[in-house]
Amino acid sequence: MLGFSTSDTTDLETLAVRNTDNSVVVMVANYAVASPTDNNGPGAPRTVSLDVSSLGTFSTANLLTINGATDLTNGPTATSIAPASPIQVRLNGYGVAFVKLQ
Repeated sequence: MLGFSTSDTTDLETLAVRNTDNSVVVMVANYAVASPTDNNGPGAPRTVSLDVSSLGTFSTANLLTINGATDLTNGPTATSIAPASPIQVRLNGYGVAFVKLQ
């Protein structure tokens, strides 16, 4: 596990790990409630900025997001993103995102 700092521990959970192949995976889970009366709603959107500049240089990065819009038959699909810091991760409500840096 890697050390990190965060400015929002109320609505987000974050975990960063370095794998044995020296790649890094950062998980961000959004559980922000849209309103106190929300029951089984979509959650509140969050945009997270990941400063990965202290983790080294990476040549590729992928973003995998799982949320209410994820295809139930085929599952989530990773998309390529720029490995440059900061990395913006948009979660449109309840969900989790995995950023893999190689």
